[in-house]
Amino acid sequence: MMLKRLAILAAAVLMLVGCGGHNKENPVKALDVTGEWELTSITTRSASIGGTQVAVYINFTAEKTFELYQKIGEGRYTYFKGTYQLSGESLSGTYDNGKAWGSIYTVTVEGDQMTLTPSGGSETDNYRKTSIPQSVKDNIY
Repeated sequence: MMLKRLAILAAAVLMLVGCGGHNKENPVKALDVTGEWELTSITTRSASIGGTQVAVYINFTAEKTFELYQKIGEGRYTYFKGTYQLSGESLSGTYDNGKAWGSIYTVTVEGDQMTLTPSGGSETDNYRKTSIPQSVKDNIY
């Protein structure tokens, strides 16, 4: 009798595991932002703020850290680093000085394109996967 109950319990567990809740033809794939990215545009315009050209490169690592290189106008890049969290489609981060990013972003990734939309914002930041040039890394404050 006990053996029969164990066999029924084992069969039930196997059925639950086998019915994992996702379609085998279209499996649910976790969002992956790891890699090096370059800002290409903000919404439908070039990467500029008030007519001033902006250059941004960001590297998201598998260890949930980031490195950010940002240049506004002429001059050198400002270097930031910290940690990030990705929960579903929500991306947030904290700089090494403990200050949180100004926004939580909704992120989408399609191939080598990534879009970040700040919560409550109407703009979107568009990135393409690339390699951060050594000249950028060498030209920081």
